[in-house]
Amino acid sequence: MNIFAFIDGYNVTIYKNGQFGRKFKQTEFYSKQSCTPTPSLAEDNNIAVLELQNQDIFALVVGFEYNQTKNSYLQDIDFRPEDGSFQIDSKKSKKFTLTHGCKPPPYLEDDVWTIVNLNISNSKNEVITIKYQFSCDSSYRFFKFDLSLFCLLLLSTALLYIFSTFGIIYSFQSITFKGDKQIYFQGFTIKSYYVLVYVFLMLIFGYFAIVNPTVTELQIPQILLIIFGAIIALFFIDEVLCRLPILLKLQYKLFFKLRLCDILAFLITFGLILGYWITEKAWYLNDIISFCFIGGFIKLFKICSMKVSTIVLMSCMILDCAAGTLIHYTKEQSYDQLVQKNFNYPVELQIPLFTSIYEKKCAWISVFNVILPGLVLSYLIRFDLSKKRKLYSAIGFTLMLIGQIIYVAVQSVNKHTWPQSIFTYPILIFPILLLAFKRQEFILIWNGKFYDSIYCDPFQRTRSQMDTEYQNVGVMIQTRRGVTYDNRLLDGIEDQQRHM
Repeated sequence: MNIFAFIDGYNVTIYKNGQFGRKFKQTEFYSKQSCTPTPSLAEDNNIAVLELQNQDIFALVVGFEYNQTKNSYLQDIDFRPEDGSFQIDSKKSKKFTLTHGCKPPPYLEDDVWTIVNLNISNSKNEVITIKYQFSCDSSYRFFKFDLSLFCLLLLSTALLYIFSTFGIIYSFQSITFKGDKQIYFQGFTIKSYYVLVYVFLMLIFGYFAIVNPTVTELQIPQILLIIFGAIIALFFIDEVLCRLPILLKLQYKLFFKLRLCDILAFLITFGLILGYWITEKAWYLNDIISFCFIGGFIKLFKICSMKVSTIVLMSCMILDCAAGTLIHYTKEQSYDQLVQKNFNYPVELQIPLFTSIYEKKCAWISVFNVILPGLVLSYLIRFDLSKKRKLYSAIGFTLMLIGQIIYVAVQSVNKHTWPQSIFTYPILIFPILLLAFKRQEFILIWNGKFYDSIYCDPFQRTRSQMDTEYQNVGVMIQTRRGVTYDNRLLDGIEDQQRHM
């Protein structure tokens, strides 16, 4: 027997061919480890419409019973077929109306909703249990703040500072030459127009979440996001393995340019993705992948001026505000609930709630709300490095922390969820620009016209060190088979000699 529901005008799979649909998974491990909230069935007037399909060669007689997991204003549930008969003929389908009876208002928030276990049985002794959330008032605005959000923000802010501090790329050292000057690859420079790509991708996801949420039943969006996240996570894990002094031996090449640390990074990344898939989106594996994604993105992409920083962050903030407002007035729910229901992928940091909240199991923040400020902090660190101080980076981190505290304070007293970027992006950008103006460094930091050591000389190899290498390289090449040497260093010096 197959079961479908009509939710928000779409036909959603509940149970088909012996398996539950993606939103209605019933395994105990999934319900405890995944942050995907328990779905809702009833819409306006507390009524839900289910379609039952009989795939058997014999007619089936359907029955039902229910229970709720906590006390609420829900009094009874009526399960009634459209034609009055509970028999479904062979290879036929029939619609059933699920009507919920509630006590009259007013309602208290803790008791206005509950989780219902609906057991649908048939004459073959098959019992299918549908677990869903129900609220006696579909327009009720629930208080969604939980202290778990504050803990998640503190953790993400601390890791943000760490990730933005270590901006040098170590895992691969591609060298090019500009005249007589060697240039190490230190990531891709973000341009102002890149924000258009971000807006385009967010519009696509917004379409799936608001206009056509049934597309999220497919595995394609999930697979694409996981592949993209896995590539960035692989790069970050490789960076960690190449940076740790105790793992120095892992950096030697096995063949061509492939090193032992590269193979180990691939195996770790593959294990994380495989575990995430097998455990059906366990929140802790999701966070590990997301943290790797954040660290890798901040290392691999660089902002090189406050002009670009302002354009990118303000554009993203406007997009977040527009999306949050649109969802609030068209879906009658906050965007944080809608996103977690439809897009529980490793592009968000999650932590389980300390208390039960309707249609929400975890506090979450988008990885891009961490990445974009991280790119700005990384730029401020490089600017301070050119001045041999820690002024702008320290103030930037402090402003970021203040913005997070204000965001938590607003969320704790407001039922409507506001985008995080409203509080963090302006507080991070505009005080920095004002400080630079007061210190007569506005043009310099706005245009990024300074000596960026991360780009120009990330490994701080002085000219005297280079001269010593050039003097010794001839002897080392002549005695290659008689001395112990670092292959990577020698290969790099030989390449430099060929370009001199």
